[in-house]
Amino acid sequence: MIDTQLPLAYTGSKSKHHLFPVSRLSLIQSMKESENPKIAVLSAKIKSFPSLPSVVNHVLKITADPKSTVEELIRAISPDLALHTAILKISNSAFFGRMRKVSSLKQALMVLGFSEIQNIVLSKAVFNSFKNIRPDSLFPIRKFWEHSFLCGLAAKIISHDLSEESNDFFVAGLIHDIGKLVILMAMPDDFRMIIRQSDPRSLHTIDAETKIIGAGHDRIGSSLLTRWMFPENLVKAVGFHHQPEKAPGDRLFPVIVHTANRLSHMIPFPENKSDSKDMENEFSNIIHTGKLSGLDFNLKMLTRYREELIAGKEQEKDILELFLA
Repeated sequence: MIDTQLPLAYTGSKSKHHLFPVSRLSLIQSMKESENPKIAVLSAKIKSFPSLPSVVNHVLKITADPKSTVEELIRAISPDLALHTAILKISNSAFFGRMRKVSSLKQALMVLGFSEIQNIVLSKAVFNSFKNIRPDSLFPIRKFWEHSFLCGLAAKIISHDLSEESNDFFVAGLIHDIGKLVILMAMPDDFRMIIRQSDPRSLHTIDAETKIIGAGHDRIGSSLLTRWMFPENLVKAVGFHHQPEKAPGDRLFPVIVHTANRLSHMIPFPENKSDSKDMENEFSNIIHTGKLSGLDFNLKMLTRYREELIAGKEQEKDILELFLA
């Protein structure tokens, strides 16, 4: 169970939905202006990505308008049978804590609310956009999505402690590494070189990415989300999840996803068992970065988060299958 006490004190701004055009311009414009030919290839790949399905853009527009009605959202979603079905299945999962079965789209919208429906639609859109990636022995896509799911779950646990809208943070964690998939699709040979030069015990690739192609998956992922017109809090979380202290303005989304990412790497995949010294060092790094970004973590809290994440990995595993379906 997620502890509902509030031991954290976030000392930064707590507004979640302000726009931060500086973060978009600094990340996107720097890629456009780069003379690195590999960055040019990546930028072209991002431009060539198909736009999100019209139903997704329509849902984003409706959910962003406080004057919109449930009927408008139903009309937008209903023609897309696959999305309609996915919303019902996900709405009835234990992940959303539903006590009674949701049997209609209208009921799902009424029970979950616009924000939650937006989160489901965005998550499914990301999964669907990359579902045709071919398996690679150096980069098991299933393992990638398992880590992404754990990061989302960890972000939900942490944000719940802050009394934030935890499923907003779940989505941010879920999509934080999509820039890796862009690199894989645009430059498969370079991507394999990145994997070979990265720590084989984990999915950390940021240093090798910067060395080999001139940019990290954080910047690349945020560029794609900007093209897709995702909400600014998600763009910012993805773009600064490795350096949340450098995010302009409100750093809550970046620092929570950063912390969630590091915690999820500490969950013992069969080939990634951290010893106590490694864990202690990692906790120290999280605490240090948290302070720079406005969150005062301590060892006890991080240990509890990790324990909740281990339990949640088993309790909520069905939700990953629903997103992958």
